[in-house]
Order: sequence, then structure tokens, then C-alpha cells
Amino acid sequence: MGHYILRRTLSAPKERVYDFFVDPVAFSRWFVVPGFTTPADRVHIDSRPGGEIRAVMVSDADTTQVPFVVGFGNLDPMEKVVLYPGEDERVTITLTEIPEGTELAYLYEGPAAGPADVAAADAMLDRMAEHT
Repeated sequence: MGHYILRRTLSAPKERVYDFFVDPVAFSRWFVVPGFTTPADRVHIDSRPGGEIRAVMVSDADTTQVPFVVGFGNLDPMEKVVLYPGEDERVTITLTEIPEGTELAYLYEGPAAGPADVAAADAMLDRMAEHT
């Protein structure tokens, strides 16, 4: 098992940052990987402990579609979101109000993540920052 932590200072209040995890439109703005988007109309979110994010990534180049499911663990609105993106994986998002907006801490725990995995998560957080 491995772990890593990423941080971002986002220029938005905690309420807007929390929406990135519970609102389909906000989620679709940051949950992308190179060559794919996640259209808001393909995102369904049941934001409660035991609920799920069910969505489909769509290729920018062809008709490839990649469905995925992310489970919710503990949710403490405006403070913390626990996600289960895969078997034996947990992501804990912690939001802290600061004068500049919100400090987001992204803690991944699971199978040893390689540099490409960390870079992909880092890029997603960059997209989140672009939309605050």
C-alpha cells in the first residue's frame, strides 16, 4: 500500500469547492484525463455515505466511452469527502477555509501509485483550480 498527498489553494469558498464532488456540472469540469471529457449529462451523483458517482468519460477523438463508478464514504459537508475510486483505494479530501479561499488537501491511500497516477490527480486538481 502507498499514499501521497496533494494540496491546492483555491480562490473560492468551501461551499463552491465542495460542489466539485456533489454537483454533476461542477464534477464534469475537473474530472477529466488527457483525450477525454466527462460530460455533465453523463454524471449521476448520489452524495451520501454509501452513495456513488456514476459517470462516463468520452473520448475527444472517437466514440470510445469509459464508464466508471466512485463510491462515497464519509461526507462532512463543506469539510471532508471520502471517496473510494477502486478496490483498496481511498481518497480523502479535506477543505479548510483560509483568507485566500479554500485549502484543499487530497490524500490518496491504496496500491502504490506511480508517477503517472500522481500526475493525473495533480492535473485534475489544476483543472479544479481553473474553475474556481
